[in-house]
Amino acid sequence: MREPGGHARSRLGLQHWPRSRATFVVILMGLMLCGVAASLWLSTQAIADSYRLERLREQNAQLAEHAEQLRREVGQLQSPSSLAERAKSLGMVPGGNPARLVVGEDGSITVVGEPVKATAPAPPPEKTEDDGDRDDGSAEEEAEESADGNDGETDGDDR
Repeated sequence: MREPGGHARSRLGLQHWPRSRATFVVILMGLMLCGVAASLWLSTQAIADSYRLERLREQNAQLAEHAEQLRREVGQLQSPSSLAERAKSLGMVPGGNPARLVVGEDGSITVVGEPVKATAPAPPPEKTEDDGDRDDGSAEEEAEESADGNDGETDGDDR
């Protein structure tokens, strides 16, 4: 049996497919149902991924803030004043001017400077209540002289 287009339907086995329109409609409805279910599943996954992404962004912001706080803390601890304070609390003293070893081209070693043992500076005198209230008036005189700019010196020019 040949059709007008010259194709033989019997060879392809499509001669009686689908057997009824109801079967065709059921197959199409099943395909549409699978498509809708896949679409719903994909959209649900996309929403879940967006929530996960938002949580990760918040976590990243918190970690960046924590890292910046740690950088500030390290910078503060590395400052010269902080290092000096911690060294003093550990009992360390300033080293002063150390001697140096200079190695010549021929391998000879020369000591430059005099090695001196590091000693702790004398602690500043403790202030008492009496130090601020001098009765002799010398502190007031010093303040007045420094305000005048003379510092107690005269240049011999009396105007």
